Amino acid sequence: MNQSLKDPHLLPARLTFLPKTATSPKTSNTISHLSFAPSLSPSLCYVPTFATSFSEICKVVAAILHIGNVEFKAEEADSSMKLIRKELGPKFKELLELGKPGVVASILAACERLETLSHECCHALSTAVNLDSESPSFIVPHILFLESYFRDKSSWKWPPYDKMHVLGCLMLQIIFRYPMVSFFMSLTSMDAAHVLQIAKDARGGHVIEAFLSSYVSTKMKLKVVTKLQDHYAELAMGTASSFTVEKCFASSNMSLKDNIAAELLAARAELSKTKHGPYLLKKLDIDG
Repeated sequence: MNQSLKDPHLLPARLTFLPKTATSPKTSNTISHLSFAPSLSPSLCYVPTFATSFSEICKVVAAILHIGNVEFKAEEADSSMKLIRKELGPKFKELLELGKPGVVASILAACERLETLSHECCHALSTAVNLDSESPSFIVPHILFLESYFRDKSSWKWPPYDKMHVLGCLMLQIIFRYPMVSFFMSLTSMDAAHVLQIAKDARGGHVIEAFLSSYVSTKMKLKVVTKLQDHYAELAMGTASSFTVEKCFASSNMSLKDNIAAELLAARAELSKTKHGPYLLKKLDIDG
């Protein structure tokens, strides 16, 4: 392999020129040498070059990023992902500590796109972000604030003013598409003040919306919706958080819908002055 093929940062440009040669069985013998080191490259925060060989790298990355005309059989994709999970799954914690959440996020995205090993990789992530001595309830908070958590794991506390981590929130949105009970329970066990902070954050709001669109039971969804009571008018004033209000309303029972409607009706005059307010009021039938 010439030098241009060895440079990880050149991978996206090379995908279009990938030859249609079959993956050699011998490549699996080199997995220990090829998988982890490339994922630590400074240029790979968002590019998942971590497979067992260059051809497998291209297949997985192309599947995630829709680059090139790489076609592969389902069994080949499953085999590649099994090798990737075997080598990098136990190293999720180390990757996150080294500031490489993009590699972990890419693996989760590949699992979703290729419809394989999602539960195993989600479990590997939950193990990576939680100390053995900690309650599973900390899983979601740690992912929401990945950077600050791995900066000081032993004495980490919920940061009341920090923005939530972009890739952490994206990973949670992927995870909530699967019936991962530990993640669901982690969110529903949070204090109301923390749930409110998530809803106010543009990235965190998408996490709540993903949770409310998930496989989780109606009872658990209502727990989260209830924790935002008395703050729906405040949330509705924000352009991004107004979508969270809309999702909460749609996920509520009649009693909670009446409460949310009452809060928005009380703030109708102010809400009508915003660009999105009239649409929201009409959508929730509170415009009269």
